[in-house]
Formats: sequence, structure tokens, C-alpha cells
Amino acid sequence: MEYKHSFKNPVLSLSSLTVFRTGFQKCPKSYHRGTEIRDFYLIHYVIKGKGTLIEEGRPYPVEAGESFIIFPGIQIDYIADRDDPWEFCWVGFSGSDAKLLVSASGFSLSNPVLRHKDPQRVYDCLSKIYEARGNDNYDVVKMSAYLYLLFSVLVEDCPESTSGNGKEQLKNACEYIAGSYARNISVEDIAAAANISRSMLYRLFMEHLKTSPKAYLSEYRVKMACKLLAKTDMAVKEIAAGVGFPNPQHFAVVFRNSTGYTPTGYREAKRIGSSS
Repeated sequence: MEYKHSFKNPVLSLSSLTVFRTGFQKCPKSYHRGTEIRDFYLIHYVIKGKGTLIEEGRPYPVEAGESFIIFPGIQIDYIADRDDPWEFCWVGFSGSDAKLLVSASGFSLSNPVLRHKDPQRVYDCLSKIYEARGNDNYDVVKMSAYLYLLFSVLVEDCPESTSGNGKEQLKNACEYIAGSYARNISVEDIAAAANISRSMLYRLFMEHLKTSPKAYLSEYRVKMACKLLAKTDMAVKEIAAGVGFPNPQHFAVVFRNSTGYTPTGYREAKRIGSSS
């Protein structure tokens, strides 16, 4: 059942880091707020499910155990998954310490999603902020204190290692695809082989290869199919199965979308070209 519990602080700032709002929400399928721009920072921690953050038109998938941040002055939207909609808690804040603390925690405009080594600590801090809600001065100070505690956890609990801008993880993912493309592997399998989350895998592929892991896998399979079509007499059905497409009709559609040829047409064109 969907729900939303939220608190908004009407009191003026009493410190260099002030909580403006906090709450919990379980979203319905495909729920999204619509495009908006905030004038304060907003951190969401995903308790269950998954969804997509969209910042300045760029999509970032987010799943349980991860946090995402909304920066002030940035156009955003966020959408719950249509099959497994997210449940999250949040804190909105501002103040003279906010920018420095956000930067120290690992969040940035190019990296608005963090995966935590110990998600429970992040959840506990956000829960304490919500439990401390209130309009009296001591409530406002207490919420700020727990927000500082949250940032101490974020700074200590660095996101999963992506040394060298994630190039080692990306290399491991590509090597796994090269060795396993013929099997019925999924994006989750690729992420597990690279020892990173699915959403981090997506971000690395988009940043370095300008394509998604799913699209890269499909293109790799098509590339291997092209070699087999050009150099062997194997039946198209056998080639399809051999490169990870058990359904030959689906293979034909993907192959044509990628190359502009049907598999048979590609084979004929290559053989005509090699004999001329």
C-alpha cells in the first residue's frame, strides 16, 4: 500500500546546516513528481524497490541500498519503477555548510547516486532526523545534529570503489561479456562479475562507452554473429543460438536494426564483396 509521511520546517535557520523537510514514502507503480527545480539540497535513500532519477535530462537508475541527491537549481524528475516501485526516506536541507559536506560525501553533479557499504547506518540517521521533527527551536537543532551525523556516516562510508574512474570495473565487465555472451546472461550477471551494483555498472558504461550495458551486450553479440555469417556456412538459426539469441526471429530483428541487413542478406553481401 502506498503512503507518504512528511514534515516541513517553517522555522528560520538556527545553524549552518538546517533541515527544511524530512519524510518517508512508498510510491505507486510508475509514480513521478514531474519536472521541477528545488532551491535546497534533497537526499533520498531507497529502502526498497527501484526507480530512475533524471537530472538535466540524464537518467540515473537507483535501487535499494542507494541514495540520490537533488542539487539546488538543477532541473530534475524522479520516477518509480513500473514493476518494483521504490520506497524511500528523505531529508531536504540548506545552510553555509551544505555544499562542503555534500562534496565531501562523494555526491557531485556527475555522480548524484551513491551506493553504501552499510546502508542500515544511512537509514538509521534519516530515521532519527524524522523522529526529531518539530517546530520548537530544540527540535530544529536536534534535526541539524542528526543531519551532521548522517554526513559523518556518508563521509566515512565511502561509495563502492571505482578506482581509476571505474576503468578496472568496466574492463572486468567487458571481459565477462566477451567470455559469456553466448550464454543467457543478464545485466545483473555482468554487474556481479564486475563486483559493482547494476546502477553503478550503467553509469560506468554511459560515462566511458556512451551506451548502456544491455546495448553493449547486444552489439557484441551482433558483432560475433557478423564474423560467423561471413566466415562459416553455419545456419542462421545455429549462429543466433551460438551468440546468445535462442529466438532466431528476435535475432533477425536485432541484427537488422544494428546492421541494416537481414542475417542472410549480410552473408550474401560479404561473399559478393570478397569475390569481386
